[in-house]
Amino acid sequence: MKYIIGHGVSTRKPIKLIALKGSPANQFYISLDFYLVKEDEFDNHYLWDPDTHDNVVQPAYWSGVFAMSLCVFALVASEFMPVSLLTPISTDLQITEGMAGQGIAISGVFAVLTSLSNSALAGTLDRKKLLLVLTVLMGVSGAIVALAPNYLTYMTGRALIGVVIGGFWSMSAAMAIRLVPSNQVPKALASLTIS
Repeated sequence: MKYIIGHGVSTRKPIKLIALKGSPANQFYISLDFYLVKEDEFDNHYLWDPDTHDNVVQPAYWSGVFAMSLCVFALVASEFMPVSLLTPISTDLQITEGMAGQGIAISGVFAVLTSLSNSALAGTLDRKKLLLVLTVLMGVSGAIVALAPNYLTYMTGRALIGVVIGGFWSMSAAMAIRLVPSNQVPKALASLTIS
């Protein structure tokens, strides 16, 4: 639903227009008082009722939540698939099963390191672009692991999936919360975690 709004004194119900200012990495909000005039063509993403502080209309971007859920599914599969394939991996790379198992450990180490440093990195970058880069990096990691001719290449691919794990999980809940209205946040978070 879209609105036309008027500025100034009116007998109609007041609403606030919250405008986004600044660069994508350092956005902040400014608040302006307006009054609802009539429904029509107007971008209403940042309209809210000053009495209840609830959004008048906040669209739910479920396609974004479902896309993130699909990424979570692929990410968890990429993370744990080698556990069941240690013997074939060790045979193909001509290494011991224990060495192949180190690919699981290295992804965990890089996930922890990335999640700890991600807040500093995400504060300077557009988070949507960062999630897209992490998604591409997940595909690159899978290709590197699948086509690894030697142990070093295999470990590099597993380290990359660790970077994706730490980066994605440290941002996914916050991104899901922003994509839906506050009354639908539990459903969005549930769809991420059950993936």
